[in-house]
Amino acid sequence: MMQHSDLESAAEERLREALDDAAPHPSTTHDETILRAARAKAQATAQDIAKPRRSLSMPALGIAATFILAIAVAWLLRIETPDDSYVRSGTSANVIPADGVRLKEAPSRFAWPASSEAERYRLSVYNDAADLLWASPPTTESEWLVGDELRLPANARYFWVVDLLDSAQRPTIGPFWFTLE
Repeated sequence: MMQHSDLESAAEERLREALDDAAPHPSTTHDETILRAARAKAQATAQDIAKPRRSLSMPALGIAATFILAIAVAWLLRIETPDDSYVRSGTSANVIPADGVRLKEAPSRFAWPASSEAERYRLSVYNDAADLLWASPPTTESEWLVGDELRLPANARYFWVVDLLDSAQRPTIGPFWFTLE
């Protein structure tokens, strides 16, 4: 950063060079007037540069910090209450076919974790447009062996869910996806 005296000297030097190249003036008073004006301008410029930048006041910083903190707390507390009508298994290891599996042929068996909330279950299979393709009759078992009643075209994606019947909340287990190649 240039100091005040550096700015003044540089301005003076530029002005002298300009005056030397110009036609001579009848008096030296003219040169001195121009130099005084240049010094005043350089001094004003140096003072403007040397002025401290205006910073935010402490109350403004406090308000901004409080606002940011309130947003952060609201974001952290936006924990959604789970919908009791939908139960998703923690892993796909306890369901057959496993979630996201690619199969060569339609599954012959569906299995899911038993629930203490339901006496009966209903298995439903949907295409990826959520059109119901097949639903089992109610069963008390936590698995379903599929016969010829479920025919699914290859090269498509499907999902399946299990409705827990006779449950006060009627939750659903799933959806679990599989793809037929």
